[in-house]
Amino acid sequence: MRNLVKILCIATAFWFVPISGQAITPKKSIDPSLSKGEILTSQQLWVKIESIYKQLETTLQNPKVDYRSKLTAWVLTECGFGEPERMKSAALHAEAVVRKSRLGLSFNGYYAQQDLSDSSDNSEEGRAYLELSWDILQNGYRANKERSKSLDQQAKLAKIESELKQADRQYLCQQYRQEKQFSGLKALFYQLKVDLMEPVYNIERRAYFKGWSHLDDFLVAEEELLTSLLKLENLDRLFSENSLNLTSPPVFDVDIQALREVMQTNQSYDEISEIKKSILQHKDKASIRKRLRFFVRNEFDIDSGDSNDSDNELVAGLRFSIPIEKDNKAALGFRYREIDEERRLLKQLQRIEFEKSFQKYQRQRDKALKQQYRYIRSYERARRSFVEKRLSGDGELASAIVRLKTLLNNSIELIEVKQELYKRLLAVFSIADVDITSTYIRESSLMNLEYRARPGNRFLYIWSSAFNAVDNQQLADFLNAKGIRRVLLSIGKKTNRDKYRKFINKAEKEGLKVEVILGKNSWVFPVDHELAASEVLDAARLSGVVHLDIEPHTLPGFKAQRGVYLENYVNMLRAIRKKMPNKTLTVAVPHNWPESVYRDIEGLVDAVYVMAYGRYSAKKLEQKLQSVMAVVPIGKLAVVLRVDDFDDEWAIERAFEKVSDQTGIRNFGLHQYKTFIKKVSREL
Repeated sequence: MRNLVKILCIATAFWFVPISGQAITPKKSIDPSLSKGEILTSQQLWVKIESIYKQLETTLQNPKVDYRSKLTAWVLTECGFGEPERMKSAALHAEAVVRKSRLGLSFNGYYAQQDLSDSSDNSEEGRAYLELSWDILQNGYRANKERSKSLDQQAKLAKIESELKQADRQYLCQQYRQEKQFSGLKALFYQLKVDLMEPVYNIERRAYFKGWSHLDDFLVAEEELLTSLLKLENLDRLFSENSLNLTSPPVFDVDIQALREVMQTNQSYDEISEIKKSILQHKDKASIRKRLRFFVRNEFDIDSGDSNDSDNELVAGLRFSIPIEKDNKAALGFRYREIDEERRLLKQLQRIEFEKSFQKYQRQRDKALKQQYRYIRSYERARRSFVEKRLSGDGELASAIVRLKTLLNNSIELIEVKQELYKRLLAVFSIADVDITSTYIRESSLMNLEYRARPGNRFLYIWSSAFNAVDNQQLADFLNAKGIRRVLLSIGKKTNRDKYRKFINKAEKEGLKVEVILGKNSWVFPVDHELAASEVLDAARLSGVVHLDIEPHTLPGFKAQRGVYLENYVNMLRAIRKKMPNKTLTVAVPHNWPESVYRDIEGLVDAVYVMAYGRYSAKKLEQKLQSVMAVVPIGKLAVVLRVDDFDDEWAIERAFEKVSDQTGIRNFGLHQYKTFIKKVSREL
């Protein structure tokens, strides 16, 4: 690949085919034979690799998925399985009901001739009886009652075992679904790599046969292409388009202490042990060797003569039988002890396996963190190659290809590391016998793929004149380079509306949020409240978010009628919110308004941006923010600093860090783009 620049210069003289810049999707049928297509020109190859880079960036850098959706997509997979054990439980319960209904009552009869050898007329004489009996002990009322209780306990045990087996099946299902998800994602990346390496392979192949390079240069490209095709073919067997989740799988932090506490309080093993003991106890009671029967009997003497002379009598009585043997419960005691020992052993093994599985998860998480930094470094190098090309119109194509290939390789390795991490995450929760919920896991802040060495959430004010003067792509590149994910963009009479709409569309693809700035101080007066509400509603249709930069404290009459102006301001917000209850509304406010006003504002808007302009120390700034922090939740609060108040970007970063440490605020804004870009001397 070291001769690629020379080769590409020669390649411009060759006939070429057009390249589509559309999004790339995994192919369903892969032929591992190597393509021998036409040679691309430098310009075509730039278009090709930029398309690949953009697809990769969109997938990994800017997934449009909220935290709950990520959790659902990657670890909360539900599968529908049959539960035959529940039928067993139902059958045992039904049998218990039947057994309980057997009270030991029976209707018995008896008849016998007195002498079968007598051939005389008296041969029909005999004895008979009809009897209603009630067995109390063996095979009777009490034995059936104990058997019924034993069956009930067996039904309960079968139900618990069904739940445990269902959890095991769910674990297998989650593993399978994750395998499908990761296979789809890796298939996309390998397809991108194939799309990159096919033109490179063709160039290197021609160069080898032209004598411009050596065989080892050609073999590098051939190996990369062939192995990618074979990987893609293998993944195709697992890949299913309807199960594809083309978002970056997040890394989760596990609340290990919470899981330990849940395991300690989990009574499953204790419950199972008690049920098993109860089954043994009831079975033992049901195996009664003593017998006791009460009966009522009508006895008949059958005479061949006159029936009036027959001897009938009604009797009542009982029968009992007591075996002469020693009642030894030693075996039952040993069975109880066996159950207790089994319970203690299972608990010990669960704790050991849990700790081992968590240690494995931690080790894999460390690998993921290490691979994350490799990915970020390769992403930054690739990003610079494309930014340089956009800014200068030219760039080092060979370097860009190498960097993009490295980025693809690191992306694939990152996904593979995360795949193993997810397997171990599932194992941790499976062993703990705890469902994966947001109670025990949260997305790791250390594993953010958009990491730019700038903590917190950043946004930037951009006014119309500065916006009109900068190319949309250059602006997006600058924002991405500075880790700014939200833009407050003014719109007015001087704004280039067509450029504005195009930027909003581009920002959506880049994962940038846009807030439309509106700011007419006259709206604070009651006569203009309805006008303000209508214009804000119209602006909200552009991006869904409107930022109000209205400063009543700059109006001439504010000092004399401070309370009235502030009340009008709050009423204006009420009118706007009434008009657009479902749109996002943010406001900029100074740091010196009364606490009661901030309280009213907080209930009407989605975020409050405090303009903390001036050269204040972090401690002094914290004091000035006390009134607003007292009533506005930290999550809804942002601090806006003025770029002109600082010497350089380092001073700005130090200020953000100190404010965050002092107040806990994580949302920061800069005013404004024009002065900020002048302050930044380094290249993008």
